Amino acid sequence: MRIQCGGKGSSHARITVAVAGSLAMLLACAGQAKAQVWTRAIVRTGEAAPGVEGATFGLLGVPLISDTGMITFQAVLTGDGATAETDHSLWKKHSADIPRLMAREGQQAPGCPPGVVLAAMDNPIPGSNNGAVGFFTTLRGEGVTEANDNGVFIALAPQVMQKACREGDQAPGLPGATVEPMTLESQRNFSMERGALYFGLPLVIAGDGVTADNDEALFNGHWSGMMPRLREGSVAPQSNAVVDWVEVGDFPAISLNAAGVLIGLSGPGVTPQNNIAAYSGPLPNPLMIARRGNPVLGMQGAVFSELGVPHAYGSGLSALLWARVSGTGVTEQNDTMMLWSSGGPATVVAREGDGLFGQPTGVVYGEFDANADGVLVQFAIKLFPARLAGIGVDETNDRCLVSNAGFAALRVIVREGQVAPEFDGPGGTTFASFDSYHMNGPGWVVFAATLSDGNEGLYVWDSARGVKLIAREGGLVRTGPGVYGTVTDIAMWGSTGPSNGADGRRTPQNQSTRIVFWAALAAEGGEAPSEAIVLSSMFGCTADYNADFEVTSADITAYLQAWFADLANGTHAADLNFDGLTGSADITLFLQRWFQGLMDGGCS
Repeated sequence: MRIQCGGKGSSHARITVAVAGSLAMLLACAGQAKAQVWTRAIVRTGEAAPGVEGATFGLLGVPLISDTGMITFQAVLTGDGATAETDHSLWKKHSADIPRLMAREGQQAPGCPPGVVLAAMDNPIPGSNNGAVGFFTTLRGEGVTEANDNGVFIALAPQVMQKACREGDQAPGLPGATVEPMTLESQRNFSMERGALYFGLPLVIAGDGVTADNDEALFNGHWSGMMPRLREGSVAPQSNAVVDWVEVGDFPAISLNAAGVLIGLSGPGVTPQNNIAAYSGPLPNPLMIARRGNPVLGMQGAVFSELGVPHAYGSGLSALLWARVSGTGVTEQNDTMMLWSSGGPATVVAREGDGLFGQPTGVVYGEFDANADGVLVQFAIKLFPARLAGIGVDETNDRCLVSNAGFAALRVIVREGQVAPEFDGPGGTTFASFDSYHMNGPGWVVFAATLSDGNEGLYVWDSARGVKLIAREGGLVRTGPGVYGTVTDIAMWGSTGPSNGADGRRTPQNQSTRIVFWAALAAEGGEAPSEAIVLSSMFGCTADYNADFEVTSADITAYLQAWFADLANGTHAADLNFDGLTGSADITLFLQRWFQGLMDGGCS
């Protein structure tokens, strides 16, 4: 291919590059184009829905992304090709591919009697590497009642599905018992690890041998072999007490049959002072990491009085949780904390009243919120919200996000009252509150914030670059070559659940630099207002491969290192065209994007 290097004012030197030839010639194109955080609308309302004749995309749901870059989203279809009974749909899309229809309202529900069809569907959960999608749906048709009108299904390929679990089905592993009605709250605890659906469902059951004392159970495992792991009336692990109830977090670690759970206890010797325990690890025998009434490690005379649901990571042997304590030396100014377990009893990582690294003298942790979710990745990297107290702290600057990603100690990474950046530098607004947040394996934090001017924005932080703007209300996102739309509303999936790189949880961010979000766009140039699914590269576009905000020859070097590492290790980090292989076609695609970025003056 024949390429002109550089942009306006360049030497206009021309070189011919053969992909199979020497890549050293590319170094002659070492431009210094400044790159910005990159966004692009990849699906918009009004566009034709591929494969559905006469239908276009109408309302769009908040998207999710897997670690291989597969984006899944809901859409309501409009036009002659859609009716009120066929307009709900689920889609998947790689950034370089057209959207693929995975499931549609009115479609026969697999594993159900003829005439039972899919109705309203919840947000799909993308599989991590084989393109499968899991989703919760309501059902309608012959014989459908309130007792059997919900279920969880897997779309293995476009419109090729299998049933995983339905209300009224036999409860797995419990002959004679059936699954009682499910809700959106009970179905959200499943993942698509390595393309296979794993459950972590606390379900109510009924039938033979089921009483009020044993009618709830936590089922866990691959959908084809799901089994009851913790059931009311059974003996709680590492205890002589009986399981009274089981609570899991919104997005617990289900990876390889592991979970973080909170268990209510009953039986001989159990009192209101010791009747709750936190567990984390492989099911059905997770490790007890804290129990109400037990001593707190490192705090002589203090005991646990309240416990939150552990947020487990990976195998579940590492977990982060909230607690309140009481006892010797404990007051209302130091009785809440965040704890961490790594295969043993939980230890304190942040306590109300303690000082923070990097904060002025006299600024300390305030009360920790029991409902605030923490995030744990790579076993020891933590992210959680905190309230501050002390000298100079008031209601305008007392909330923050704390992490140790990239550091040896926990520190504030963003705080209320802090100036919110714009693309071209510091802005005139400040952060007023933090609405949702997520951290991936490399320790990059994406968060949604309300600003002092009332607008919402999405931002990304890492230890090397600090906080950068992704998109905000009143700002622009790219909708086509050289075309931009003004954002009037913005939303990111609010999961704070941890990710271990291949667990398929609901997440707006993958282990690379990609994030997806929903945006409403203002009417532009005679066009009607629209909605869009937007893809962002957190630290630049593909051309800026080493994420240094420059498009230079260093990006070629970084990409080739990743490409050769894939060949040596059987990985797919450099698989840019998402064909499941790392090959010469990926080099070609990278070079095309690199030269385009160079000539565009970055990744405009």
